[in-house]
Amino acid sequence: MPAVIDLPPVVGDPAGMRALAAALRSDAGMTAVVSADIASVVEGLEFYGLAADRLEETVRLSARDGGRVADRLLSLAALLDRAAADVEREQRERAQLLERLREEAIRAQSRAGV
Repeated sequence: MPAVIDLPPVVGDPAGMRALAAALRSDAGMTAVVSADIASVVEGLEFYGLAADRLEETVRLSARDGGRVADRLLSLAALLDRAAADVEREQRERAQLLERLREEAIRAQSRAGV
């Protein structure tokens, strides 16, 4: 009877992680575009006075915040891509180790005459 060799699984879905990273990059792009569009609309307004100054400042800060959100989404997407590669590598290494251990067990059993 062959020896049972098992290792704990490497948890993770590299393809799903990469799909989420792609979605985050898309969201980042849309966020950056909307932020830029908002800023450009306010710049084109013919609106003067204190209220206009406050509105312009609020929109400028919001557009900057939108840019920061886009940057964070891109950073998270890059982190997910790296993590997906790590999970994929660990899963591949686990499979290779299991195969090697099974082959060694078969050779050991053959030598023992089992």
